[in-house]
Amino acid sequence: MSPQDLTLVIPTHNRCSALLHAVESVRTQQPAVAEVIVVCDHCDDGSSEALRALHHPTLRVIERQTGRPGASAARNAGVAAATTPWVMFLDDDDGLREGAIRAVTESMGRASDADWFWGARRWLNDNGEPIKIERSDDCRIDPAASSEIEHCAAAQAASSAGFGVRSSVLLDIGGFDDALRVSEDRDLVYRLLQRGHVGQRVGHCLVNHHVHSGERLSDTGDAELFNACEQRVIEKNREYLSQHPDVLAMHLHRVASKQRHGGDMAAARNTVRQILEVKPLDWKAWRRRLTW
Repeated sequence: MSPQDLTLVIPTHNRCSALLHAVESVRTQQPAVAEVIVVCDHCDDGSSEALRALHHPTLRVIERQTGRPGASAARNAGVAAATTPWVMFLDDDDGLREGAIRAVTESMGRASDADWFWGARRWLNDNGEPIKIERSDDCRIDPAASSEIEHCAAAQAASSAGFGVRSSVLLDIGGFDDALRVSEDRDLVYRLLQRGHVGQRVGHCLVNHHVHSGERLSDTGDAELFNACEQRVIEKNREYLSQHPDVLAMHLHRVASKQRHGGDMAAARNTVRQILEVKPLDWKAWRRRLTW
């Protein structure tokens, strides 16, 4: 892979100031990617105008004003517009770290059989202080040969920020599921793994991920919608998840935590019971069942 094989897609909704920082983090990368596509999803805050005022030759703005707003549909619109063999995604409130594109191209040059990649994120609080840095060593996952631990590592790190995939592969498996408001990235990774596509973790921290309480395109405060989306992900990927109970248990633990955090204790307890059906000796699930 060369940098000119790669398009960076950023979906956004009414977050102009943060978006400009995200775009700048891509524009300053050396070497540069072929194109940056920003999909302004039902924006009315001047984001499109601010981007066009940059007059950057490799920056393209797509305005999406029809259909329901959502990160999946916005990303799919960006992918449809891309003309390069690879696409990479960045959220509008995150930023690429220095050397990210160089690390991606070098790593993928060594992993020519890989169809998708991901990298570590550096989590920052509202003050810009680091609170967590994910593991960032090279890791190859071959769905047919990798261990359960490696499957869990790929599923756990599933995030659209700093995630990349061959354009043809993404289109072939149907892109992001625009019916999902949450976990659309995990759904995509599960489908890639189920279909045998080799993945590569880039040995570099690629993204500064900003943790905040603001609105996100791929999130919802609606408990019923959240539960429905998570159930859809599990049902769609039942074949893969049934073959990898540790991945399913990890997914359900994350769901239970979010349900509890949102105050939906009945749903959280039910999710814990589902974990114990999959892994009867899961100590974390037993602890949660006894204390929740």
